[in-house]
Amino acid sequence: RLMDRLRTQDATYKKQGAVFFENLFMMAPESLQLFPFKDDSGEEYQKKLRKHVAVIFKTLDEVISKWGSPENDRFLNELGARHSNYHVISAHFQLILAAFTEALRSLLGVKFT
Repeated sequence: RLMDRLRTQDATYKKQGAVFFENLFMMAPESLQLFPFKDDSGEEYQKKLRKHVAVIFKTLDEVISKWGSPENDRFLNELGARHSNYHVISAHFQLILAAFTEALRSLLGVKFT
C-alpha cells in the first residue's frame, strides 16, 4: 500500500510533508497564502507547518483506507465544503496533486509507479 511505503520513511509524516510543501511552494509560492501558517516565521512557522503536515497525511491515509465507503464519501464532501470556506478552488487541487505526485516520485524513487 502507498501509505505503508511512505510511513516506513517516517511514521509522523514530517519528512514526507516537508517534501510535499517544498514542491508546492516551489511550484506556486503564492499558495502559501492559503495556509494558516502564512504569517509565521522561524520556529512558529515550522511548528504549525509540521502540525498541518501530520493532519494532511493522516487524513490521506484514512481516506485511502476507506476508499469507496459511504462514510468516506460524506467525509470528503464535508472536507471539500470546509476548504471552499478557505477560498480553495479547483485549480488549487490540481496544484496539490502535482506537488504530491512529485513528492511521491522523490520519496519512493524506483518504487513509484
